[in-house]
Amino acid sequence: MVMKKNNHSEIDASQLKRILTPEFIQLDRLLKKFNVFNATDMRRREVKHTKFLAHLLSPHESHGLGVRFLEHFIINLNNQSNSQHIDFLTLDLMNAEIISEGTLGIDGKKGKSIDLLIVIPNLLKDNQCVLIAIEAKVDSKESYDQLTQYRDLINQKYSGGFDNHFYFLTAKGDDPSDDVWLGVTFGNIVLPALETLIKYYRDGISDYLISIIEDYIEIIDGNHIKENEADGLAERISQESLDLIKLLDTNAPYKSQERILQNKFSAAINFLKSFDSDARKKIPLGFESIFKGNSDRSIVFTHETSSRQYLRFSYFSDLNDKFIRKICSDSRVSWVNSKRHLAFEFVLKETDKSKKLDISLKLILGPTNENFTQREKLASFIIKEIYSLINKKRKNVNDFVNKATSPTFSTLMGAKDFSEFSRRDLEPPAVITFIRDTLESQYLIDIARCTDEGVRKFRESEFVED
Repeated sequence: MVMKKNNHSEIDASQLKRILTPEFIQLDRLLKKFNVFNATDMRRREVKHTKFLAHLLSPHESHGLGVRFLEHFIINLNNQSNSQHIDFLTLDLMNAEIISEGTLGIDGKKGKSIDLLIVIPNLLKDNQCVLIAIEAKVDSKESYDQLTQYRDLINQKYSGGFDNHFYFLTAKGDDPSDDVWLGVTFGNIVLPALETLIKYYRDGISDYLISIIEDYIEIIDGNHIKENEADGLAERISQESLDLIKLLDTNAPYKSQERILQNKFSAAINFLKSFDSDARKKIPLGFESIFKGNSDRSIVFTHETSSRQYLRFSYFSDLNDKFIRKICSDSRVSWVNSKRHLAFEFVLKETDKSKKLDISLKLILGPTNENFTQREKLASFIIKEIYSLINKKRKNVNDFVNKATSPTFSTLMGAKDFSEFSRRDLEPPAVITFIRDTLESQYLIDIARCTDEGVRKFRESEFVED
């Protein structure tokens, strides 16, 4: 019961106690773990993101990383593209020029500015350079015709001896309006490059910089264990408590218990308000119920993990199952609970339309053991098998499989490759129906079997290490 006092709707003491559950307090503590980027509100500021990235990308800054971050950043860009391949071996990385907020004015006229420009000389050809243009979006959206305008300005300003490449870097995988730009995410470009620094070069990096990098990883990794843990705690909080939290008055009188509660536990309260209104909230349980109700074995896949953002499932024959577990068992990051780090992944995104969702599908090779050095060969075997099925009309499948592989997370097949398994503006019940139909699709089953066959051929090949 909400009491009225001095024209203010005041939640009584017994209701406040129902909010203050152990899960609620644990959630608040989890969310308040100090992170320098959260403390400075950098998560939402695109210019701050790109300036930080520009600092790490520059070989000559004080971080002492040399070309390491730049090198893996470019490898990850190549890993996401079949069409914009950058000839990595010809790049003079030590003489790369990194331009943050680069102006695109022409002939002395004031033009627009782009978030990042990376200009790298060609080692083999004098007066030839690769130019990598990056426009980044974190919380904001692309303005009308922005990317086309930027592309035209860049091609005018950097013509002749420049090989231009265009990337639209976003937090959630937004599609670029201009097809020349390749859509990439912080999660599949920046995150694995940073993970590689921590994993392989830790001894040569200062403790201070490692702390900064780990904080940055936390804010850009949409699948970070902290977020999944927070969702798990939120799911254990009753709907009654969530309803009471929504009734809390931000203008409650000073010194009132209601005001004190909101000040002391602001992180948990803000998170739970967002959680309760998220249209994706019930999707994980619906996804899991598909597998639990699979008594007729109409679905050949195995459930891996579920969250509001990612729904993962896999398909392995027995011998391949053992092999994948073996090469992933000692990986530092546990991507899925089973440690079978080769999985299909539905990605769920909220849209601007109320209670509507977008869904897409990917195939991901997750973290493998440090001593497993044949990730790229394994990925190539898998991709070649899949493309032999879906691109039978292509003259040379190898054009699509010889791409660099990220050392942490490698997208073997992206949302564009799986366009038939993507939908926009679905109501939550329709999302579950679409997922079930997809899991029962013979086409996806055939792709899964090709994936499994690629693992088998690699496992039985000369590349497997004892």
